[in-house]
Amino acid sequence: MFERLHGAYRSVLTNAVRRRVIFIPAFLLVCLSAGLLVPWLGEDFFPTTDSGQFILHLRAKSGTRIEETSRLCDRVEDLIRRTVPAH
Repeated sequence: MFERLHGAYRSVLTNAVRRRVIFIPAFLLVCLSAGLLVPWLGEDFFPTTDSGQFILHLRAKSGTRIEETSRLCDRVEDLIRRTVPAH
């Protein structure tokens, strides 16, 4: 399989060198065309939306019992509900 791939690659390169009068301008045109995409670099494919949710990572001290961690989470949730108004 590797030898077939190697042979095909060699054939493509040989043909590109033989037809360099066509290949070089076409290659440069493709490269320059790719440069036209620069204004869209860093853009998301889908637009950002506000789903009204956020993620909160809460960490209790190591060794904290699960019941105490649950009470801590409830207190944090109550504080958030008092601070952030309802829809």
